Amino acid sequence: MTQLNSRLERLFDRLETGKISIETISPRIEKLKENIESLESEKLSLEINRKSNMIKELSPKVIKKYARDLKSLLGKGTIIEQRSFIKSFLKKIVVNRENIEIEYTIPIQKEKVEPVNREVLPIDSIGSATRT
Repeated sequence: MTQLNSRLERLFDRLETGKISIETISPRIEKLKENIESLESEKLSLEINRKSNMIKELSPKVIKKYARDLKSLLGKGTIIEQRSFIKSFLKKIVVNRENIEIEYTIPIQKEKVEPVNREVLPIDSIGSATRT
């Protein structure tokens, strides 16, 4: 990005000193500006992804606390609490004939979430929207 900004500055310098005409330089300036904007957008996107994907280093003490919470929740919690907890870190399960793939994230407690008071059953639509 620094190189692109330097090139843009050199083009502006040539324009100001009269070494090159505006008709000649205009498309090059526009192209450089587009490249700079694209790189800035990509940089911002990468920074956001990096921050959201940061993994905190977990100490054995923290891991033991999570294990105790898990044991307590799965042992004493209601089915709604158990389901909510599992959904918080389980992304996807793929079952093939011989393999089962489980995609998950480490369940790190961000904030306390109150459990739902009642379970909501999923509604699956069968058929088209116009026929019942």
